[in-house]
Amino acid sequence: MDESRHNTQELVKRFEGMLKREESFFFDVEEFEQITDYYFHKGKNKSALEVIELASNQHPMSAIFPIKRAQYLTAYDKMDEAIQELDKAAALEPNSYDMLVARSHIFAKQGKHGRAVNLLKKALTAAEEPADVHALLAEQYQYMGKYEEALKHHRQVLKVFYSDEIALYNIALCYEMLNEYKKAVDFFKGYIEKYPYSEIAWYNMGIAHARQDELKKAANAFEYSIIVDEHFIAAYFELGRVLERMGDFSEAARIYENSFEFDAPSGYSYYRLGNCYRNMQDAQKALLYFKRAITEDPELDEAYIELSMLYMDNGKLLESIYYIKKAIELDAENPDYYIIASDVYKRGGLYLESEECFKKVFELGYEEPEIFIEYSDLLLDMDEKEVALSMMKKGILKHPESALLRVVNAGFLYELKDLESCRKELSIGFELNEEAQSLFFDAFPDYSEDEIILDMIKNIKGGIV
Repeated sequence: MDESRHNTQELVKRFEGMLKREESFFFDVEEFEQITDYYFHKGKNKSALEVIELASNQHPMSAIFPIKRAQYLTAYDKMDEAIQELDKAAALEPNSYDMLVARSHIFAKQGKHGRAVNLLKKALTAAEEPADVHALLAEQYQYMGKYEEALKHHRQVLKVFYSDEIALYNIALCYEMLNEYKKAVDFFKGYIEKYPYSEIAWYNMGIAHARQDELKKAANAFEYSIIVDEHFIAAYFELGRVLERMGDFSEAARIYENSFEFDAPSGYSYYRLGNCYRNMQDAQKALLYFKRAITEDPELDEAYIELSMLYMDNGKLLESIYYIKKAIELDAENPDYYIIASDVYKRGGLYLESEECFKKVFELGYEEPEIFIEYSDLLLDMDEKEVALSMMKKGILKHPESALLRVVNAGFLYELKDLESCRKELSIGFELNEEAQSLFFDAFPDYSEDEIILDMIKNIKGGIV
């Protein structure tokens, strides 16, 4: 126990003893402050307010006690009463640092960040520890979306408290909001030259490199972060994710597993491991880790999706449907889940259920060209030819510049023996995109040796200047 804490506890003990014995007592302003802060920190707000009342009676000319009462009232959103207390404090000490900061908190809670900034600038001139005010100014500028200004004040904090983690993270956040990742790298590189053992700086430099797709540099930064602090779990995860992006799934899995030495595996960590093994074509281990993920975190919808797709790939459609339903229960507004569900139902011959999924996708506002194509393909399987063509027309109206929609529509028309319409759609597709032929044969590989189609394409290409 440090000496300051011991002295405070002795002071509180003496104060409480005198209250019990109903003895008269006198404490100076600083002692009353210590007692008040002790009760507030302990969550004994009623006792703290009683002390403030006694202190105000003994020291009616001190501004600090109405300020402390105002701080309490602000915390409980009693703004009008808090302002009244601060008005009392201002009458006693108009340029009080504590009063200016307390009033700035009220403006900040009211969303008046500009007025909060003006008061904090005044407080800066009266502050014994200017770094504390710089931190508050940076926070207000971030609320206002003025990230350049916020950066200036965060840097001022670091000049005094060079290892302040909050300032370092906020600097990274400001650069991210400004999309200035190169500047972020330069900042953290300069910081690391002075303080090479800052795992936070290495970590945030890695994030900035990753945002710029500088994956090798990002991986190196995360590795150094782990060397500095082998218990820094966030660095393990970011390193693993970068390795996944690099296609090194084996090494990514090793990194995730290494993190388990220092922190109990979470559902998300199991999910990432499962993703690695799925990409390594190890379905058995992938299945194991995805199931561990949902056991650890039953609300991790991403793991349910992966399980659904694994079972679908293995032809186990009942299991796949079960897990896709669970994912949708957890995130009913995710169009990707309905797209996957539509595929599962279609494979199982449940066309009506698949169609309902497509309707939900459109209801959620997701109208990419591929959705019109997949829905139309389903409708053709349901022998709803006219409806399928109508759906493709809607897609083309929505995306008139989509060569993909045009050539796929041409393929559907060819299946329906409408050769003239097929030729027209192919012609438009070729005009829109010189890669239209590849798009067509990717969608309809069986037509790559169809003489009628080949002649049609030859004539169209010959006519395009």
